[in-house]
Amino acid sequence: MAAEELGGLAVDRFPGSLPQVVVAHGVLDRAATFRRLARALAPAAVVLYDRCGYARSRGCAARGLADHVEHLRALIGTTPSMVVGHSLGGVLALALATNPPPGLLAVSVYEAPLPGHGWWGPWELTPADALRAQLDEEETGRLAEDFLRRAMGAAFSTLPPGFVADRRAEGRVFVRELAELALGLLPLDLVRLAVRVQAGIGEFADQRHRASFATLLATPGVEGYCIPGAPHGVHLWRPGAWAQALRSFLERCSAASAAGQPRR
Repeated sequence: MAAEELGGLAVDRFPGSLPQVVVAHGVLDRAATFRRLARALAPAAVVLYDRCGYARSRGCAARGLADHVEHLRALIGTTPSMVVGHSLGGVLALALATNPPPGLLAVSVYEAPLPGHGWWGPWELTPADALRAQLDEEETGRLAEDFLRRAMGAAFSTLPPGFVADRRAEGRVFVRELAELALGLLPLDLVRLAVRVQAGIGEFADQRHRASFATLLATPGVEGYCIPGAPHGVHLWRPGAWAQALRSFLERCSAASAAGQPRR
């Protein structure tokens, strides 16, 4: 693995054959949690990166979700690539697929929370107010911690020292992303998807993710799969099974590209 910095983003590259796989993580996540997936995808080349505002890229400035899409575009450029988006990273990947860079062959998303399915937390603060207000670090940190507690349940008490503090420090970008998602501020017209798309879901997905998955499957040309025994954190619990589904899709898309078939 080789680490580098690209426009303020911390990037990890796992060498291998083309087309490469570029992984976009979700809220309060980071590249490091996808390393087992990267190894399981060998011999494919894999690019992991900390999205702007998270982990090693915390000092990077992004004005909103649209900026994150453009960072993803810059990472791909003209290199033949498939983007894998986990959770909110999947929304960014789908947005990119409606206006793809030359190198983008396909997109695979896992439990992407499509706008309009009630992704704002049970908080008194509304998404619109969250974007308008100048929330202090304590407030955004509290919201990030509350999100983690609800998402992880009893496992929250087992988190290592420093884990919660790191995520609280990322609260400002987390709150902005959830607010933009809840308000539908990132344009995402599924009819305009211009590359092949695969949508995945885990056996233990909640109803909101199932609703988004159903919406994607109802979109012409989108294929789907389910991973038995997988929760939302598939990269932590079932990376091998996920890699198998991704590799099959990547091989088919690569073969279609080599045969001169259109991207969609």
